[in-house]
Formats: sequence, structure tokens, C-alpha cells
Amino acid sequence: MGSDCIEVEVEKEEPQGCDLLIDFEHPNDSRIPQNWPLAKKILVVVMLSVFNLIGTISSSIMSPAHTRVAEQFGASREVAILCTTLFMAGYIFGFLTFGPLSEKFGRKWPLIGGIAISSFLELMPALGTNIQTIVIGRLFAGFFGVSPVAVMGGITSDCFTLAHRSIAMPIVICLFFSGPTFGPMVGSAIVGSSLSWRWTIWVMLISGLGVCVIAAFVFPETYPPAILRKEARVLRRKYKNLAIRSKLEKEHIGLHEFARVYLLRPFCASLTNVSFCAFFDTDYFISN
Repeated sequence: MGSDCIEVEVEKEEPQGCDLLIDFEHPNDSRIPQNWPLAKKILVVVMLSVFNLIGTISSSIMSPAHTRVAEQFGASREVAILCTTLFMAGYIFGFLTFGPLSEKFGRKWPLIGGIAISSFLELMPALGTNIQTIVIGRLFAGFFGVSPVAVMGGITSDCFTLAHRSIAMPIVICLFFSGPTFGPMVGSAIVGSSLSWRWTIWVMLISGLGVCVIAAFVFPETYPPAILRKEARVLRRKYKNLAIRSKLEKEHIGLHEFARVYLLRPFCASLTNVSFCAFFDTDYFISN
């Protein structure tokens, strides 16, 4: 692939102090995701699409079970519908969290960790003995289950140039929008069978954890700074030299700064009402 097709800029930065900064050697460096073989890029797209499908099917798979949930726990249908509504509410806040976190920790582990935690939280509605446990479990499952959607654009941009991105992105988006459609179909098949309505949750729990285990071994990190950070760790162990660093490791921020930059700022930036931000004085935290 010619260098004119590469969007990743390779900048040589002089080390400061005693740090030995590592970087990509040239724009055609094989470590850069945009220079990976096509087969490896296809693997990334397929795995990302499966993650998106699992996350979005989970959002609507319980909709055919609302009536049974209401009957079992003596709740109104409106309360039972919260099993789906609160899952989508968790999507909103999770999207604003996992996107920024992927810029700090890379794409792979926020993606896998989000679905894994979401799957474990589905144990609350799968085993819950009251409606409160079920709806709360669905809320937090939605918060973590949105991780594939949040990192979808970043992963696609990491692996494909602008010219090829128009081919890869529609494939991922297609399955993303197919999930809410397939969810009620799968849920109806389970509810209409001899199985308990709880199997709408067990199916997604087992699928989510299974895909996470596979992805932990075969899904590659696609964020270039995170790739360099991993290589820097390997070189430090190999040469016993603690001065070897990557650019991402140069960010020495405390817990307060981390929360401000990666957690508070995305929420404040998403608020369209400027007076609301001013009332809570969050503009102070953004500008300082």
C-alpha cells in the first residue's frame, strides 16, 4: 500500500529527559493497523459486527416477555416495559463513557470488558426474584453493553483509510441496526416455546461471554498508541530499561484529572443547554 493512502501520521519526537520514546518507523510500518493484511482486517470487522449484534439484540430481546414478567411479579405492563426502556437509558450514558475510555486504554479491552460485565450483570434479571432487581440489572447491563457501539467508529478508522472505510463501516452498521429487529424475533421464539422467559436473558448471557473469551485471544488491539504502549512494556522487560516509554504512557494523570478528562468532559460536552452547564459550574472543570 502506497504511503499516499496512509492516514496515520508518524511523527518523530525528541525524547525528554531520560525517556526513550518509541514510535512507528515509517508510514508503511506493518504494525500500523491500516497496513495490516486484508484477512486480519476482515477478522476485526467480523468480530466487531458480532459484538454489535449481541449488544443490540440484548436491548430488545425481552420485549416479548413483558407480559409474562408482569404476571409473575404482579407488576403493571408499564413497569415491565422498563426492562427494555432502562436498558436503552443505560446506552446513553455508556456511550459517553466507553468512547473516551477507548482513547486512553485502547479499543480491545473496553470493548471486551463492556460486553463481559454486561453479560455478568444480566444475572440479575436472569435470577432476580423481584421486579426491582430485574430492571436495575437491565439498566446497568445496558450501560456496559453499549461498548461495541461506542468504539465502532474508532476501530473502523484505525484499520481502514477513508477510501476503504465506506465499505467496512456499512457492514458493521448493518448488523448494528439489525439487532433491535432480530431481538423480538428471538425473544418471541423463546417465549412461545416451553422455555421460561428468563431464557431470553440466558441466551444473551452465554453468547456474550462466549464471544468475549474468543475475542480475548484472537481480537487484536487496533489503537496505534495502545499498540506502541504494549510494545514499550515488552521492551522494558526485555532490556530491563524503565526509561523506554510510548507517547500514551507519558500522560501522568491522577484520579481527579482522569475523571475530569475522560468521564466528566464528555458528559458536559454533550449538553446542549449552556445555562445548565453554567449552573453546575462544570465549565470551570472543563477549562481548568
